[in-house]
Amino acid sequence: MKIIQFNAENVKKLRAVEIKPDGNIIEITGSNEQGKSTVLDSIWYALGGKEAMKGMTKPIHTGEKKASVKLDLGDLVVTRSWTAKDTYLHVTTKDGATYPSPQAMLDTLVGRLSFDPLSFANMDDGSAEGKRKQRESLLKLVDLGIDLTAWAKDRQDTVDTRALLGRNIKDAESQLKMMATVPDNIPEEEISISQLTEEFKTAQDIKTANDAKRKLLSDKRGEAEQLQTEILTREKTINSMKANLKELEDAQLNAKNTLSVRIEHGKTLKAEVDTLQDPDMDAITSKMSGVEENNRMVRIKAKRKETEDVLAREKKSYDEKTAEIDALDKKKLNALKSAKFPIPNLSFDEEGVLYKDLPFAQASSTERLTVSFAIAMAMNPKLRVIRITEGSSIDSKHMKIISDMAADKDFQVWIEKTNETGELGIFIEDGMVKKNNYEKKGKTNE
Repeated sequence: MKIIQFNAENVKKLRAVEIKPDGNIIEITGSNEQGKSTVLDSIWYALGGKEAMKGMTKPIHTGEKKASVKLDLGDLVVTRSWTAKDTYLHVTTKDGATYPSPQAMLDTLVGRLSFDPLSFANMDDGSAEGKRKQRESLLKLVDLGIDLTAWAKDRQDTVDTRALLGRNIKDAESQLKMMATVPDNIPEEEISISQLTEEFKTAQDIKTANDAKRKLLSDKRGEAEQLQTEILTREKTINSMKANLKELEDAQLNAKNTLSVRIEHGKTLKAEVDTLQDPDMDAITSKMSGVEENNRMVRIKAKRKETEDVLAREKKSYDEKTAEIDALDKKKLNALKSAKFPIPNLSFDEEGVLYKDLPFAQASSTERLTVSFAIAMAMNPKLRVIRITEGSSIDSKHMKIISDMAADKDFQVWIEKTNETGELGIFIEDGMVKKNNYEKKGKTNE
């Protein structure tokens, strides 16, 4: 489907223009500010809708009340008109039937590069912004099977999370380096000073009770020794005082009985004393003197354990995020591998568009032109119309490339060129067709 006839009235700089194109190349020429650009713009206005008219505030020629563009595409007739208040679009078949949703129908015909291949080629001006715009334009043409914007956000979120984990890991490692080394024999819990004090008091009570029993034994031994001395003394007295024998013998018998009882009691007490075991007071005292240092090491040990646990968790999370990033990169790589680009050897990376694995800007001018035209043609399979709004910069060599590609694929290429001679193409002056050199020469413009 191509343009059979173009009509425009009062659109911007145009007054009344009718063009019946013939051949593959239609050059619209003239000096500046005469309306030649508006011819190409009008084609895009008619077909592109809001996207095409973005930023256009005054479509109607100064002094007029309405404007219109009409494209006869053979099977379809597209008419876009403007009044001071609104814009209207009508699409009819050659039989006169109308479409209820005309713009939606046109969107299925019009390529997503505004069918201007040079605009794509010239996007990459060497700046990062130019590379980004060209890359975004290409992405609109390719169905990758994934939303790259969402993919980029997911990847950046994961990278940011992993970076935070990395900082946490470094913090934990720094904390561990600053902590004192803890001996292996340090317990897990701190020693209770109050419990240890109670333990000392209990041991002290036991020691006091044991000492009391030892003193009692010593006292009993003294008493026994005293009794033995008394017995000896009395025995001497008995020998010297026979007169008092009966009294002395009774006293002696009583003393012996008492001594016997005391001896048995002493034996029992000695047996008990022999089994007594004093608490290790020195050990408890030593333990009390070192408890604060012990507890300090216990606290360090607990802090180290806590930090080591945090470090292990952060490292695990970091590894998980690394795996997620790898999976996202693999997902994108698989999408790129399976993507169908308009032409072979075309791809992109994070920075911009690639051709034959090199930045698009590094391709030769012929390659850039060829690739851009191939993209435009691939994206306009139904409406075989391409426009070039900056055709003055195209030399004869590249003009031949365009002509050959258009003829080979049977495309209609509308090209705007600044030429004041009036001897080239369709010459526009003061918003009207001043001269049609194709008709004059009696041949087509192929």
